[in-house]
Amino acid sequence: MYGIIHYRQLIYLQFLVILPTALLFLPSLIAEQAKQGAWVSVLLACLIGLITAMLILWLDKKFPNKNLIEINEILFGKIGRVVAGLLITWTIVHTNSVIIREFSEFMKLSILPQTPIWMFVIIKLIIVIYAVHSGLEIIGRMADFITPIILLSILVFLLFIAQNADGLNLLPLFGTGAKGILKGSIIPSTWFSEIFLASFLLPHIKQKNKKTFSLIFSMLFITVVLLIIFTIVMAVIGVELTARLSLPIFISSSLGTTLFFEHLDIVFVSVWILGATIKIIIFSYLGIISLGQTFKMKNEKHLILPLCLLMGILSISLFSNQMDILHYIKNTFPYHFFIVSLALPALSLSVSYIRRTK
Repeated sequence: MYGIIHYRQLIYLQFLVILPTALLFLPSLIAEQAKQGAWVSVLLACLIGLITAMLILWLDKKFPNKNLIEINEILFGKIGRVVAGLLITWTIVHTNSVIIREFSEFMKLSILPQTPIWMFVIIKLIIVIYAVHSGLEIIGRMADFITPIILLSILVFLLFIAQNADGLNLLPLFGTGAKGILKGSIIPSTWFSEIFLASFLLPHIKQKNKKTFSLIFSMLFITVVLLIIFTIVMAVIGVELTARLSLPIFISSSLGTTLFFEHLDIVFVSVWILGATIKIIIFSYLGIISLGQTFKMKNEKHLILPLCLLMGILSISLFSNQMDILHYIKNTFPYHFFIVSLALPALSLSVSYIRRTK
């Protein structure tokens, strides 16, 4: 299941880990709190992502070719490995279950309303099982192929909807002020902190001297892309409508029709399906790897089927509808995820320096 990936593929994988689901819900969640100051909230969220990236890079420098679970074994022994491993595995598995449900809800609401949720879940898990079984190198090649297509499609999408933009919708620049901007940055910070997953990918990069560049560049690149997309979408449909709609980017895509190009929403749906599929595959792969390393299994492939089945069951049973998902993302997800993405790396790094001092 392991392999070697190019540093470019790491950048693409980080891009696909964060962007797809960020496109779906973040515009409305940020605009609800920060209004026209949403762009500042995105910048603050990027700062959290950069801090997370630096923590992972510092740990990688102190413990070369070791991931977060292996580092905790070195620092705290077997108990540290098991506790950290179970915490990381559950966070990845639970988050991926939410992502699978997000995907299924979007497909049901926007394309196939008569299709039951469980059908989307089953189809997605079949793809995931095949991809994860193929290993990291194949996943990296998939990202190599898909990411340029996604970027080109996003460019086309933005060019067409931008014709309906009104700059007045972006005023006043700071929206609800500092309080709203800070509140608006909490949820996107969770997305950016997903870069902590790079701890499991850094040991497999061929170009070891490109680790820092890969993570920092991916953070800045994702920030620029999100800023451009969010700004154009809010300029097109307005901040108030962006805050009220659960899928504002999808709605704005229907406004991009021209004399020679119709149904631009198909472009968005196609891009989102591609991106979300790779994101689910990456999370599934890392969940299986982390569980295998927690219990030092020699062959993690035995975990693929049972763990995918667990994620499928959770994705169906955790939520009743899309509103439940949004409530979870707003009120629980950030604080739950920060424990693993920020607190655990920070604790590990602190203990490593204390022990070195002693």
